[in-house]
Amino acid sequence: MNYLPISVRVPFHWGLKAFVATAYGAFALPLTSWAACSPPSPMGTAGGSVLCSGTTTGQYQINGANVQLTNNATGDMTLNGASVGLIYAVETAANGVSVINQGKMTWDNALYLIPAGGGRALANIGYLNNNNFSAASFRNEAGASLVMTTASPALTNSGLDVVAMAAGAANSQATVTNAGSITFTNTATGASVSNNVIEVLAQNFTVTNTGVVNSQSSADAFTNGFQPRMWAPASGGSGSTINAGQIHVTNTHPTRTLGSTGIYQRATASSLVENSGSVSVVNTSAGATSAIGGIAVIGYANSTGLSRINNTGSVIVDSPSNYVYAAQSGAASNTNPATIDNSGLLEIKSSTAIPDPAFRAAVMVLPSAAGLTALQTINNSASGIIRSDPQSYAVLAYQDVPVHLNNAGTVSGPVFLSGGADTLVHTGGSITGSIHMGAGNDSMQASGGHSSASRPWTKATTPSPCLQAWMCRKLPSLMAVRVTTS
Repeated sequence: MNYLPISVRVPFHWGLKAFVATAYGAFALPLTSWAACSPPSPMGTAGGSVLCSGTTTGQYQINGANVQLTNNATGDMTLNGASVGLIYAVETAANGVSVINQGKMTWDNALYLIPAGGGRALANIGYLNNNNFSAASFRNEAGASLVMTTASPALTNSGLDVVAMAAGAANSQATVTNAGSITFTNTATGASVSNNVIEVLAQNFTVTNTGVVNSQSSADAFTNGFQPRMWAPASGGSGSTINAGQIHVTNTHPTRTLGSTGIYQRATASSLVENSGSVSVVNTSAGATSAIGGIAVIGYANSTGLSRINNTGSVIVDSPSNYVYAAQSGAASNTNPATIDNSGLLEIKSSTAIPDPAFRAAVMVLPSAAGLTALQTINNSASGIIRSDPQSYAVLAYQDVPVHLNNAGTVSGPVFLSGGADTLVHTGGSITGSIHMGAGNDSMQASGGHSSASRPWTKATTPSPCLQAWMCRKLPSLMAVRVTTS
């Protein structure tokens, strides 16, 4: 398989940065009923402030630098139909913009406004082409709500987000915070535009959620929670996503092939996702070939820092498809170690039959290439639970890279570490599935209980570790050990 069959869309053409030669006015709906916002749209005064405190209809456009827009607790901002967004901070003019929602913002029947180029979002903070922001922020406060609905048909290289932010200047900083509620509903039943709740492109970014996020789709489309990434990976940068709230992503299309993720993050210098809340991802299509995942932290080819997931909450993924994970890390260079720390719950399961359990694991290590020397570490503490359904792996390492698995908690399901110089240190708790250390110079240490060896699995054994051909080819060098600590 190819590395990272990514379940993401890239509506923002940052690689080409092809400017859409269209005046800003082409992206705006008629600016009607703005009496409740002071001053009315558009706001072009640098350093100015906007206060919305009643019912408004239409798009509010910001084309001045360092503008702050506040929709207060009585504010009810609405938009209907095709647009670039309810809030549109112009990508070449609104550097330093800050948007604060204390009330309600709604985009109903959302449609991607043609011409194509860049993203469309309820809060579109510079997410078009040729962005030059050095800073931008969006905050949805406690008690506030963002609501978006669509039944949009599919369009090439396009998507609809609730919050989309870009900051393209060197050393830029983008910040998105949600303490309220965000609801995205796609009621299309066929092919549709891809959907993200929060999407960020910047050199440095921080995304924080302490509220409740719900993304529900019946469409044949990518359906994602948070997707923060680098604006220009070659220039480096750091990113963090902190979830202390709830993220729910559900797609019920019966035959879709596209994927879903709760949090998918990429950064170069350092990349951290911390989850002390809950992430749940539900997919009902067994035919989804792109990833159905909970949390993924992936590096770039020039990454020089640590990619890390720290889970103290719960991540549960329910899908019958063949590429499923609760937590996935992936080094992309020899200077890009990756770590998954778990003291909560990481679980994959399926509420329906699994026809092809080819590539399913509660914890998955998926580096960009074989032979990388950057260490991949999995730490499962005493309170940590890593659990898979009977047809899947608890821990799966793909590619021949060094993996260290340190377990003091509960691992329920097989462990397959593939090639590389792997180490397993078991100091407590239990591992209830067989352990396959793979090829390479491996070591295993078990203390605090007892271990007993069982015969290696073969292709004829049920359940079989040969979920893919490359696993079966490695069987002669596999070791299977069952470890239990009392």
